[in-house]
Amino acid sequence: MGDPLYGAPGLLGMTKERLNNETSAEITRLLEAGDPDGEAANTWQAKESVRELYTYRNPGTRQRPPRCAHQ
Repeated sequence: MGDPLYGAPGLLGMTKERLNNETSAEITRLLEAGDPDGEAANTWQAKESVRELYTYRNPGTRQRPPRCAHQ
């Protein structure tokens, strides 16, 4: 049997809003089988946290945070 996470980049690149029960279960299965130290799971969670930060709007002004210069 090969590396369980070999086919996971496509799934792990998906945003949590796009996951349905089937894809969420597949990600969980792959991470349980191929990520014993939780490194890939932590990386996915960090990606989602950064995405959430960039979609945050200040409730008082409804403004988005400033963009980075390289964007």
